[in-house]
Amino acid sequence: KSLALLSLAVASLVVVAFLVPVAILIRNQAQTRALSDAERDAQSVAAALAVVGTDEGITPELADAIVTAFGNDEDLSVIFVSGEVVGSSIGSAEHLGQAQAGAAFTAKTHGGAEVLVPVLTADALIQDNTVVVRSFVSDEELSQGVPLAWAMLFGLGLFLIGVATFAADRLGRSVVRPVTELSDDKHRSLPRTLQFQHISWRLFF
Repeated sequence: KSLALLSLAVASLVVVAFLVPVAILIRNQAQTRALSDAERDAQSVAAALAVVGTDEGITPELADAIVTAFGNDEDLSVIFVSGEVVGSSIGSAEHLGQAQAGAAFTAKTHGGAEVLVPVLTADALIQDNTVVVRSFVSDEELSQGVPLAWAMLFGLGLFLIGVATFAADRLGRSVVRPVTELSDDKHRSLPRTLQFQHISWRLFF
């Protein structure tokens, strides 16, 4: 029993030490995948606006047509300096100023993360008229598939701990059983030995 408990403790530590990094890796990969998709969409829309808007100028109608063409107007936004937004509404403009200054980046925001990509045309930065493309990724998308993967890892961990404990219990029994049987045989033979010694002493005296 003590060996089984010891094996349970050791197996639990080993499984936890193995599965926790794997669980973190799965979460990080899910976030990276979702953010990569958002970055690709935002950069594609920004590139299309930069090319088409070079001659015609970037207008809300043009932005709406391009966002609609990408078929992702629920998560994509095109934000003009005037404050007009084409596509999905934005909840916060906290990082908008940095993007309008020409920086493309990803930032954490309320309910998820946002990818901000400025549309860089020849005169946008000079005229302080930079249009920004925003792609939003919700917390649900960032963790898509993670709960199921974690549940499978948890089940695998329980299975491995159970197998290790069962194997240790069987091994402990196989080691202890011969010793126990030998001890029982010794105790059973002890009265006969004492009886033989008593008879020998009586015969001798």
